[in-house]
Formats: sequence, C-alpha cells, structure tokens
Amino acid sequence: EMCIRDSSNRQSEIIVKYWEKKTKIKTIYVRTDPGLTRQRNLGIQKSKGSVIAFFDDDVVLESSYLEHMTNCFRRFPDIGGATGYITNNPEKGKIKLAYQRFFLLSGSGRKGKMLRSGFAAFLDPKYVNTMQPTEVLSGCNMFFRKEILDEYQFDEAFEGYSQMEDVEFSHRISKKNIMLFVKGAMLIHNRSRSERLDIKRYFEMSVFNHYYIFKKNVKKSCIDW
Repeated sequence: EMCIRDSSNRQSEIIVKYWEKKTKIKTIYVRTDPGLTRQRNLGIQKSKGSVIAFFDDDVVLESSYLEHMTNCFRRFPDIGGATGYITNNPEKGKIKLAYQRFFLLSGSGRKGKMLRSGFAAFLDPKYVNTMQPTEVLSGCNMFFRKEILDEYQFDEAFEGYSQMEDVEFSHRISKKNIMLFVKGAMLIHNRSRSERLDIKRYFEMSVFNHYYIFKKNVKKSCIDW
C-alpha cells in the first residue's frame, strides 16, 4: 500500500491515480498542510502492513534493493528498522572532514550514531561487509516495523522541509530497538532542490534544528556545551 501526501497542485494526484491503475497497488491520496513530519505521521496512520517504508521522490532504487530489505526483515525478526546504501554520496576532502570531526559537526565512520553535538555520524560503507547496527537512518530510504511506529511518532516541532527529523526520530527509536544498515540495498539519491528553501532560510533552519536536537537528545554536560 502506498500513501502519498501533500502537493501544491493536482498533478501529483493525477500521477498517483495513473500508477494505481497501471500497477494495481492500493493508493491513498491525502491533501494536508505542508510539513514533512506531519505528513509522515499521517502516512503511518493510513498505512497497513508489517513493515512501513519511507522514500524521497528523488531516489532511484537498484533492482535488488527491495529484495535485500525484505530478506533483512525476514532474517532478523527482532530488528526495529533499517536503511540502505546511498551509492552516490560525495566524498569529502581531507581538510573538511578533519574540521567536521574535530568539532563533531557530522562526518562518517565505523559506527552510525548521534554525536555529542547533536549532529549525525552516518556509517561509512567501506567499514560494512553486509549489515551493521546503526543508531541513525537516512530519511530518503528507511524502513520500520509497524509495531514500532504504533509507539513512536515523528516530532512535529520540525516544520516544513524538517531537516534532520530522520536523525532525531531514528536515534530515539534506537534506544530500545536494533536498526541495521543494509549494504546490499543500494540506491541513488539525486537530491532534488525543487521547491526547497532559499539558502538563507535553509541555514537558519539547519542551525535551529540542530540546536533543538541537541537540547532534546544529548546529555548536556559542560563538555557537550
């Protein structure tokens, strides 16, 4: 079952109805006020099934992606969620990477986790053979068991484009549930900038959201501050 939410015009609805007839996939189309976290929560309420998947509209899945994810949830019935391998993430220069790591601003490494700064350090795929536990999932492709989502909701304090809502949500779930990075589930993320914020508003949101995550989720010792 596919749940499509929010659009500035009827074009999305027309496309959804076309593919519903072509693929026979049951589709629910709901208009809402803008807000990614609000739309995600509505999608959870309207969706059925044992596993719920979230995708951005600018991703391209490799042909074996869903097979790898399905096998993962069948093989490990106790996991709460999973994410795949974005193959076109840009490589960061050594100077930029060293700067970000020193100030705990993001980066990647052997563990997927939330840093003491409130930023996320996603798993570096070169350290993963097939699967590995992670505390943070990528919002452009993430899966959760339905019973997990009956207990948790996305934080609707994140408004609009809601940058980092995926990190905050998945990290919250990771405190009680195992989640996996699945290397074989590969995809491309084209990162469309269509209808997103201008650069000034984008960075204002980035600063505010990271501070909000820090205040909400990080143990605020003197070193953290």
